[in-house]
Amino acid sequence: MAGIDHPTIRKGAQMTDGPLPETPFEALFLGPAAENADLFERFILEALRDHVFWRRNFHPEDGPHILEAQRRSERYDATIARLRQELYSLLSRLKQAAPFFSPRYIAHMTSDVTLAGLVGYFAAMLYNPNNISEEAAPATTDMEQVVATQLARLVGYGDGAWGHLASGGTVANLEALWALRGLKYFAPGAALALRAHGGIDLSVRRGGGQRAHLTELTAWELMNLPGETILGVRDDLIRLAREDDRLEGLLASHSLSELGMTGFHRCFAEEWREPLPEPIILVPATRHYSWPKIADLLGLGRGQLCEVPLDEQDRMDPLALAQRLAETQERQVPILALIAVMGTTESGSVDELHRLAAAREAAAERGLAFPIHVDAAYGGYATTMFRDASGGWTEGPSAGLAERFRALAQADSITIDPHKLGYAPYPAGALLLRDRRIREFLAIAAPYAFHEGPGEPAAPIGPYIVEGSRPGAAAASVWLAHRVLPLDDTGYGALIGRTVGMARALHRAIASYRGTRGARLIPLNDPDLNLVTFLAVPPGPPDLERINRFNEALFRRFAVTHERPVYSYEFLLSKTTFDVPRHRASLESRLDEPLWSVVASGSHLTVLRATVMNPFALRPDEPGDFTDLLAALEEAMASEILTETASNPARPSRDPARRR
Repeated sequence: MAGIDHPTIRKGAQMTDGPLPETPFEALFLGPAAENADLFERFILEALRDHVFWRRNFHPEDGPHILEAQRRSERYDATIARLRQELYSLLSRLKQAAPFFSPRYIAHMTSDVTLAGLVGYFAAMLYNPNNISEEAAPATTDMEQVVATQLARLVGYGDGAWGHLASGGTVANLEALWALRGLKYFAPGAALALRAHGGIDLSVRRGGGQRAHLTELTAWELMNLPGETILGVRDDLIRLAREDDRLEGLLASHSLSELGMTGFHRCFAEEWREPLPEPIILVPATRHYSWPKIADLLGLGRGQLCEVPLDEQDRMDPLALAQRLAETQERQVPILALIAVMGTTESGSVDELHRLAAAREAAAERGLAFPIHVDAAYGGYATTMFRDASGGWTEGPSAGLAERFRALAQADSITIDPHKLGYAPYPAGALLLRDRRIREFLAIAAPYAFHEGPGEPAAPIGPYIVEGSRPGAAAASVWLAHRVLPLDDTGYGALIGRTVGMARALHRAIASYRGTRGARLIPLNDPDLNLVTFLAVPPGPPDLERINRFNEALFRRFAVTHERPVYSYEFLLSKTTFDVPRHRASLESRLDEPLWSVVASGSHLTVLRATVMNPFALRPDEPGDFTDLLAALEEAMASEILTETASNPARPSRDPARRR
């Protein structure tokens, strides 16, 4: 498509947000065409040879266990021949994998991984460490804690923080809500235990400032104690329980973990003579699909997810949040947690966390207390754009965006995925807790895996996580990547900032696109990060069903399928579906009146989505740049896709695998 030169496209694609940084990105990756293959091969060979040396020198007096005579047998040769043949089959099948390494891949939230990430994973994988405990992985469990500390400092957490790596954002989000559920329910459980004990006076400060015994609080007050107060109560009870076995037993028997949700609420209602109000979870309408699953898994029920409307930038509306908080307080419905999103999966939008935190503080003054969890699985690493080499905060590419990321320190827990904008291999998510004491609500010890006897170090990770076995190679991968690429604006910040600039260049190119055959492209978000969503509108009077078919057909042209050879794609895009009522504010602000009237009459809108993570994606006047992308879209819109979606939607399109 490089031969199609549209003046408007060319002008838009060449625009950038100032000079590109001098960080040597060409030294960070294997390269779209494996340009650094020789380096990668040397690194891998060095890691392999070092591992072999380690094996041969672990008690060399033991001698070989696989004898040369065995290696010369027919059965040995047959087994190796079978392995070689099946490896060829595997390598052949892998050629159909999605080409994440290519700048032409701008579909989902994944890209090429750094050389450091690849080499670190390979090197550690040879040792097969299981990061369930220090005993199973003494080296990589330490690396995991180093990585967690680095990420905690990045977001502004202090020395009391704690974190660990998980398989991804879904598990990290699950653990966060599991821990925050334990935090929210601890005070009512402690009150039940103290009332059953009858011999301990433990007072807390009420909303009005006066102190009262924990057992004198109402159900509403018990569900709205500030987190610091709850953790202080727990510390006091732990000290008392060390000398009172009966108290220890009562605390355990009246805990949420012991009774379960149904049993806990029933027990409380019987003892308090009033029901314990069931909490809700406040989420933005852009919430990730994992949240209904998490609510279901924790026994809260999907119906307890309460969506907060979005503003014109597809962020949680702080004014709508304030109104929702007032309504919940009036109805005396407690809030288990407020979920904010830093980098939505649909458009990369970053919630105005500083304003959400301010709304939380105002609610706390009225007696409505709740924690904040930030789902920064995608956008967490973008914090590096606003950190300098000394660890201080900067305004980075945007003062307004910087203010949102600085507010991360006010969140009680955060999810960050190194395998997204950390450019690390899968699986590598992360959960961070501002106060390490919160992890105790997750603690379950396995006697065969975690030994904490006298003189033995406490297990740093295993008792506090949902997953059991986990690859220590993931920790080594992220650890090495952080050693090579700093978590500041000279390292990751420069890399991510480059891709954000590219996404904004693509956004401008789409906005300035003027098709020659009547079809239109309309950008639907101003990129906070490096995602661009846009709508393709066919010529003629607006018709929502036809628009959705048109975008679905375009998506099929640019989406990976099993039926089509992956090398036949010029570009790879993804799609998403906007729930029209949820995205009303943003869609109404971006669509002209005739088009908006048609869209507003429906329930959903299919849109195209580009994720610009590859730092080599923008090369003006070179094959494969955004000019070629828009030219390819123009050809697709003008081809049989346009004709068939307009005249005969039931008829299948011609062979999508043909080379264009």
